[in-house]
Amino acid sequence: MQGDQLLIGLDSDNNVAGFSALAVETADNKGIEHTSLVYPCAYFAAAAIAKAYQGLGLYSSLNDRRLTFTEKSGLLNIYTRTQNPKVERGITSALERMQEQNRIRKFTLGRYVVRAVYDGMLTDERPQTKTISYDNLDYDRGDANIVSWQMIK
Repeated sequence: MQGDQLLIGLDSDNNVAGFSALAVETADNKGIEHTSLVYPCAYFAAAAIAKAYQGLGLYSSLNDRRLTFTEKSGLLNIYTRTQNPKVERGITSALERMQEQNRIRKFTLGRYVVRAVYDGMLTDERPQTKTISYDNLDYDRGDANIVSWQMIK
């Protein structure tokens, strides 16, 4: 795995509980091409939490650290590509915490479908949340959403 920031969460026995990766992208160094993306930006490239550690706040902590890195790097634009609305919700929640801490005034969110970018569904079960619908995706075809956020200081 590559990136400008790689985080690994360990349990008390030094087993990997989760990880995340972030890459800083510029107009000359793009990971994903899409007209909605504004450069420079932070690409939240990957994150995963082992099933035994899900729901314990590790993903929130990783997102908080990724956003702190983004902020210290002077970046205001973030994006990810995902089939999982929980990813969108997690990053949005972390940005809301930044608002509460007066680190940003507000943020905007955009969501754009990209067709057949994966070889089908990436998870065993279709991920769902109560508040965000990804019904616009054909998981069998490998569709995903590019989700982008712009922080406003």
